[in-house]
Amino acid sequence: MGDFGLPVIYALFLWWVTTGILLYLHRLPARTHRWSMLGMSLVAAAALYGHAASSAHTDLVAAYVAFSCGVLLWGWLELGYFTGFLVGPHSEPCPDSAGQWRRFLLAIRTNLFHELGILITVAVLAAVAWDAPNQAGTWAFVVLWLMRWSAKLNLFLG
Repeated sequence: MGDFGLPVIYALFLWWVTTGILLYLHRLPARTHRWSMLGMSLVAAAALYGHAASSAHTDLVAAYVAFSCGVLLWGWLELGYFTGFLVGPHSEPCPDSAGQWRRFLLAIRTNLFHELGILITVAVLAAVAWDAPNQAGTWAFVVLWLMRWSAKLNLFLG
């Protein structure tokens, strides 16, 4: 169980705990969102430092730290989106009369800055860990991004 079970349990635990925290912060009154983002930005800064520090090491603890940092950076971007700090130029509800392609274009305009934030974060993570032996943080973030795109495509095509 130690080789595969414990990492899977840790990943699921971290994912669900951070998701629960983000949902809790999002459901707080809107007047607290600024403070939530400030606190999460401090966490993101620490996660970026942790990613940089752990990327040079290949031991098991460094892999867990790097993975955790990737998930925390993902959470920072998601909270920014949920609280409205990182949305695109369109933030109004989609009109009921909008057709499929109009909805698609409005969705792109709504998600634009969030997606750009993800691209910038991937570039920073990759640059910080360039040629480093531990890429767990970068790949954790990329996998979360791909899973999000998979969910978006499933919703759009389904």
